Amino acid sequence: MCDPSFYLPLAVAAESAGDHSFVVPDNLGYPGASAAKYPYREDGNNTFLEDKREALRRFADQVIAKV
Repeated sequence: MCDPSFYLPLAVAAESAGDHSFVVPDNLGYPGASAAKYPYREDGNNTFLEDKREALRRFADQVIAKV
């Protein structure tokens, strides 16, 4: 998955080029809290996802504002 901050500029550029849709990968959202350990890290810590969550919130706010 690319840095979520790239999504909005990429979508705007695609729209300017005449595209009518923009697809983002699945697993776009991450749980805010979970008692389960993150399976892909030895320590089970998922705090590294917080930056992605915040970037996705900003992206969603900008998309909603445009609609």
